[in-house]
Amino acid sequence: MEEQERLLNEALRAEYKELSSGFRVASTIRLGILTFVAGLVGWMANFIFQVYSAQYTPLRAIIPLAGLVATLLIIPLEARMVRVYDLLLARGVDIERALHLVEGTYQRLDEFSYGPRLRVVTIAALILLLGLFGTMLIIEMNLLLDKGE
Repeated sequence: MEEQERLLNEALRAEYKELSSGFRVASTIRLGILTFVAGLVGWMANFIFQVYSAQYTPLRAIIPLAGLVATLLIIPLEARMVRVYDLLLARGVDIERALHLVEGTYQRLDEFSYGPRLRVVTIAALILLLGLFGTMLIIEMNLLLDKGE
């Protein structure tokens, strides 16, 4: 019986090590997504102030179109990474409990996750970006149509 328990503990420790590596990767990707969203907003603001202060060019319609496409591509990636993050976190908690670890890393992260979460900020930012780029695209298309007449 002790041999089976020792083998189980070794297997759980090996899985815990792999899980921790996967968790770091998922966290890094998630942080990269958030950084990309912030960078996209900054780039758009800078580009808008420079391009929109110049004379009108039909190429301005590409700006909001590119932002809209980028945001639409980020949304499913963000949803998937949140799901992966949650699954890894839950499995980490399970392993820590099976190994009788008190206040392990994943247990603390799980407790920390209750209440307002970073994903609410990300979802709000993505919704605002969709609205911003959609509105800008409509305005630009109207300007383009007006200039074409």
